[in-house]
This record gives sequence, C-alpha cells and structure tokens, in this order.
Amino acid sequence: FHIGVLYDRADEKDQLLTHSVLDKYEDENKIISINTKKKNPGGFTEIDVYDEPAAAGLGNYLDEPVSHREQMPAFMIPKGADFGIRISGDSMEPMIADGSVVFVKQSITVESGKVGVFVLNGASFCKQLIVDREKKQIRLHSVNPKYQDIIVTPEDTLITIGQILYWSEKPNN
Repeated sequence: FHIGVLYDRADEKDQLLTHSVLDKYEDENKIISINTKKKNPGGFTEIDVYDEPAAAGLGNYLDEPVSHREQMPAFMIPKGADFGIRISGDSMEPMIADGSVVFVKQSITVESGKVGVFVLNGASFCKQLIVDREKKQIRLHSVNPKYQDIIVTPEDTLITIGQILYWSEKPNN
C-alpha cells in the first residue's frame, strides 16, 4: 500500500520511470498494479484537506496553508475536485454545516450565484458570490439570514480560490 501511495503522489515523469523499471517483471506476474486509487464507487481515495478552515461567518485569517491527506469514500469526492477544506461557522447553514468539508475545484473565477471559497483582504470565506450588475456591486452572500452580505468595495482585495462542488455532512465527533 505504501508504494502505491508514493506512486500516486509522483509526477508523470517519475511514474513513467517506475513503469520502465518494472515492465520486465510484469511478464513474470511478479508485480501487481501499484496504482492504489479505487475506481469503483465502494472504494476509497485520498485528497488534500486544508487544515486552516474557510469561514462561514466572519472570516478566518490565513497563515501559511497547511494540508493533510485524508482517505474518503470515492463517491464523496466529486469529479474535478482539487482539494477539500473544512468550514468554520454557521453562515452557510442549513446548506453547509459548521465542521463540514467542502470539495473545491480550483479556479480564478466563480459564476455569480455559485458558492466558492474566497480570500477577502487576507481572510478566507465560504460564501455565495453575487454579482449585481444593476447596482454595480459584488457581494459575498451568506445563506443563513442572521448574517449580512459582505459588500466588496474597489479598495478591497478579493481573490477567488475556487468553486465548491460538493460538501460532506457535518462530522459526528
């Protein structure tokens, strides 16, 4: 299993090098596939999950992002997800619960009306992006009505991390 994980983490060049070394053994049935990623819906796969949570609330200031690898059922990780990030706060409830992991497709843009992960003036947020062309306004919208929208001004620095593709249920612990 350990060799398979290392193989999965290697870049394409190193994977090809590995194949060139191991090809001579395949004919002798001495080696089985070293790819450990499961293709079936009942299997598990690994994904990076960032430890610094994105706020569904008032914002979390980002230090250097630290991540770890988590094994999750393959069916939980949507196709195209680049990483997961834990959510802190209740501003996106009931859609996304405090403590949930959201799966993000890294992108420099998110369509208006979609939920994404954003960094506004150094603080990370999980919010719905609203582009109001009539008012010439960009807002980060919370689903929970107890939170007001965050209006992005021209003086602000807004960075889009990516669009949320799916979120897991709130952990039971």
